[in-house]
Amino acid sequence: MAQLLSPEVLDNIFQYIDVRPQQLLICRSWYHPIRRRLLRYIRLSPSTLFRIPILSDEFLELLYSYTRSIRIILNYSNLEYQESRRDYSNTFTHPVPYSEAWVYGINAALIELAQKIQYFRGLRSFTFCNFLEIESSWNIIYASTFENILSGLSNLHLEFVKIDFPGAELENRLQIYDSWVDKPHVCEIIAKNFPQSRRFDLRLREICSDLLQFKYTCRPLLETFIIDLNLEPNTRYQLDMDSFVLDCRFSERFGRSLLNVLVSDARKLSHCSQVPNINIVQFLCKVPDTLSEIVSYTEAEAGCTVALQNAVS
Repeated sequence: MAQLLSPEVLDNIFQYIDVRPQQLLICRSWYHPIRRRLLRYIRLSPSTLFRIPILSDEFLELLYSYTRSIRIILNYSNLEYQESRRDYSNTFTHPVPYSEAWVYGINAALIELAQKIQYFRGLRSFTFCNFLEIESSWNIIYASTFENILSGLSNLHLEFVKIDFPGAELENRLQIYDSWVDKPHVCEIIAKNFPQSRRFDLRLREICSDLLQFKYTCRPLLETFIIDLNLEPNTRYQLDMDSFVLDCRFSERFGRSLLNVLVSDARKLSHCSQVPNINIVQFLCKVPDTLSEIVSYTEAEAGCTVALQNAVS
């Protein structure tokens, strides 16, 4: 029966089926539709990133043709905590997590991906989440690596980009004692390499209004920009700096005070010729500033949405 169906019909069928690699062996006529479906959505963990440098040119060409979404999710749950692990299918040894060789390998693989990303002809969505930092931001994934990834994305026309780098636990509190540490200004990196996407979701440990200046780039595709100012779950009405994104320049500015500054700059985008189609800038900020008597809990819980009626001719 399957042999009577055209490749187009099989493609439509497999869109609604949870396909697995084992199904490639079921039927010859199923092989190519299932392969296209498997390669459509790619998820990369720390272990799979190490395979990027050893992928064949033939397999890369398949990725360039069929992949529509790339999700890089770096977290503790997909790490292997053995001294080393042998992948017998590729005779490849993964370094010990958090060793110098492991950190170097992760960054080298990401840079190689950044160099190849321009060849993904059908890519529409890109997600990059880093939950690996254990002391402070940018010790595992380097700022230079992050810049390479963004630079590659800035040359594509995408529908959706998500960047989620919340940093290390309790990093805000520790920063009070280590404020002399010179950290990269990532907002400037983003401003210079802003993704060419209709929607951009962003969460960083530290941000500032440089994100909203668009001094370096023209992004006519951008319609929706969502900035999450929350880091960790926190008790209702409790103001805890470890629960909020901080201002890059003023670590004492967070929560409602940071939100007010960003909202003011976001409103100016109505007259910014660099982003002629932007219509929504949304800020997510869960907890109200109890020092403010004019902000209700309901309003603050939802953060703030700036609806823009662009006046650029």
